[in-house]
Amino acid sequence: APRPPVRHAAGQEAGAAAVPAVSAEDPLLAVAGGGYHRCGAVREAHYLLHELYRDEQSTADGAHPRFRLREMGLSMQRAVVTAAAHFDGPIELGRTYSPLPGWHSWVTDVVRIERFDGDGAVVTDEAVELEFYVDTTPYGGRSLRVFHFPAAGPAVNIETAGLGSVVASTAHHEGNWWRVRITTTPSHTCGAFDFAGAVDRDECAEGTHDCDENAVWTNTEGSFTCECREGWVDGNPTRAGTTCTAGAWHDENFRLRIEND
Repeated sequence: APRPPVRHAAGQEAGAAAVPAVSAEDPLLAVAGGGYHRCGAVREAHYLLHELYRDEQSTADGAHPRFRLREMGLSMQRAVVTAAAHFDGPIELGRTYSPLPGWHSWVTDVVRIERFDGDGAVVTDEAVELEFYVDTTPYGGRSLRVFHFPAAGPAVNIETAGLGSVVASTAHHEGNWWRVRITTTPSHTCGAFDFAGAVDRDECAEGTHDCDENAVWTNTEGSFTCECREGWVDGNPTRAGTTCTAGAWHDENFRLRIEND
């Protein structure tokens, strides 16, 4: 079945006649979603700062498909931006986007950006900036993190990898917007750079940790730690705090009375 079209803030459907006329020399931005696309002049800000979203305002697993493009790079002359729910990845983007252990993933659409200069060369060394809408209240109000998907291996946090930053946006009257700046976009193939948002899962609050009942557990971003309480000995050298045994037994004199009626 066809997927719903990408729309911008004015609500015009992809492929609608309202697209401004552009010449072959104009920078173009093609925004794709489930087989729909449209083009508009980027430097004239036809799509920059406008909201893009699919018809569903939240997907089956709670992902938020709303985002705004802010910057695509000075040397970019042509670009394709595709947004799809992560479970539609094999159909829409030709890849599988597996959930990350320790994270609520993915809470945004997967976004693919492909940028090219006037000679058709891939642009990877100029910043991309956009905003995601994600209400993190259901996740304890923890911050949004953005991960990119390399050609092989697990998704990579753009902040810990030194590829960019994610901060709460103050540019809108509406809350829950997150400003994402990606300083470089290493592609996994043919210039494509894929990324999506996730929020830390608090295993301690959810009771999904495997710490021993005599251990103290602490939530960390993307994981958690366990530590045996004072007086208890850690009996698992490979997984701390999951097997805690008494460190010593102290004999005490006591009196026990048994009555049998």
